[in-house]
Amino acid sequence: MIQDLVSVIISTYNAGNTIEQCVAAVLMQDYPNVELIIVDDCSFDDTVNRVAKYNKKLIINETNSGISYSRNAGARVSSANILIFLDSDVVIQKNGVSSLVKYLLSEKNIKVVAGKYSENTQQLNFISDYKNMDLVYRTNMSTDYNISFTSFFFAIRKADFMAVHGFTDVFTGFTAPSAEDTLFAYKLSGGKNLVCLKLNVFVDHLKTYSLISMLKTNFARIASLIGIRKNSNGEYNAGEGCPIAYYVNIFFPSIILLSF
Repeated sequence: MIQDLVSVIISTYNAGNTIEQCVAAVLMQDYPNVELIIVDDCSFDDTVNRVAKYNKKLIINETNSGISYSRNAGARVSSANILIFLDSDVVIQKNGVSSLVKYLLSEKNIKVVAGKYSENTQQLNFISDYKNMDLVYRTNMSTDYNISFTSFFFAIRKADFMAVHGFTDVFTGFTAPSAEDTLFAYKLSGGKNLVCLKLNVFVDHLKTYSLISMLKTNFARIASLIGIRKNSNGEYNAGEGCPIAYYVNIFFPSIILLSF
């Protein structure tokens, strides 16, 4: 495999608890030619101080603008022809970058290659384990080739990314996490199965949830998917084709809370 420069772009917002583990994993990759770009979205914790020691490009947004804006900002300053986007609360395996690059270069008709969540939840707490295992289930339920994907760890050619002008902010009246990845995938794929999910490329998810934050996350996701459908006048059928168990897992915690 030709080991051209690859830009790994991490967007951060109050990620002080996880960013060092995330960056350390990137710096330990078996792929030798990595440009690390960190875009901080006006964190008010110690995120920026924690990443100051690393060799990277650091961008700090002037105002809190969201993950879509941050990712686009990172792509604009990248020097590579291949971009890898990585959430700040995940840890990738040592061969994560090389695996995605290998698959992307070999799959000529595919525009995105994405990884999946591992079952290693690191025993954060019961709610976090429940939520993270739900994410594992949902990503593993997906077929190998899809229209959409979840953007916690994925590779794309910079030319393809720029051709659709990157991510678009999803304005639904609700806070993040939204469905910016779903909207981006629709723009990129044009309704075709141009996204490849690899079962053997895993990341560990470090995000900690409380019951309330999990319910807010679930609600924001659903609201954003509805917003995509509405704003596209039916062109983007966000959420279509999800198994019934997906909706059960989304609503079940809410039903428990309401029962109390």
